Amino acid sequence: MLKYFGTDGVRGEANKVLTPEMAFKLGRMGGYVLTKEKEDGGQARVLVSRDTRISGEMLEHALISGLLSVGIEVLECGVMTTPGLSYLVQAQGADAGVQISASHNPVEDNGIKFFGSNGLKLSDAKEEEIEELIDTKQDMLPRPSAEGLGTVTDFRDGSNKYIQFLENTIPEDLSGIKVVIDGANGAASAFISRLFADLDVDFTTISTHLNGSTSTTTAGPPTLPACKKKLSSKVPNWAWPLTGMPTAASRLTKTAMKSTATTSCT
Repeated sequence: MLKYFGTDGVRGEANKVLTPEMAFKLGRMGGYVLTKEKEDGGQARVLVSRDTRISGEMLEHALISGLLSVGIEVLECGVMTTPGLSYLVQAQGADAGVQISASHNPVEDNGIKFFGSNGLKLSDAKEEEIEELIDTKQDMLPRPSAEGLGTVTDFRDGSNKYIQFLENTIPEDLSGIKVVIDGANGAASAFISRLFADLDVDFTTISTHLNGSTSTTTAGPPTLPACKKKLSSKVPNWAWPLTGMPTAASRLTKTAMKSTATTSCT
């Protein structure tokens, strides 16, 4: 049975359970496990992104320090959705990816989840290998110096690449369609306006504040009355709640208008 990893990475209250010290260890040990068998012998490359939680930057810096300590090149994506990171890992031919997010959990929480080079979550065996290294009494992993250390490259432009990918997955012409989008103050809030503007959609957004102090939980149910008001006034063709609450959203849209299509994205 795994000690630190749960069903979706390592999670806990940030700075109390999921501490910067643990983030450093996860970066160092996790980075080593995922890149030690790099076939071409070159420098391993790992993408790192986070959601909008205020604790994200603290954990991000600690995690990246751990990755750098074993000689890994880090592409720092900034605020990015988990599916976006998964896509970019594959698109960039990276060796791994790490997302700092606790999804729809309370804002006090955060999490660290790893992805392999295929953009998928790790197997239990890989997670167990990382845990064994974390619990080892003496850290015997490589400690390169000077040119052997890892480097950090700003890759916030990765969001543009992800937006292009999303746009290319939509074959139909959506121009003129009315959409109301509840961003839940989450990672997608950083780019949903550009995405729907590029698609020439008539859209309205709510809860798209990247203030770091409001999670998708606190932005979810409390915003339903506001979303209902927007839906009623706009009479959209679609309503997109980016909160992982398809049931509530479906009930809401059916109440606000006679017929609508509802989609949920987390």
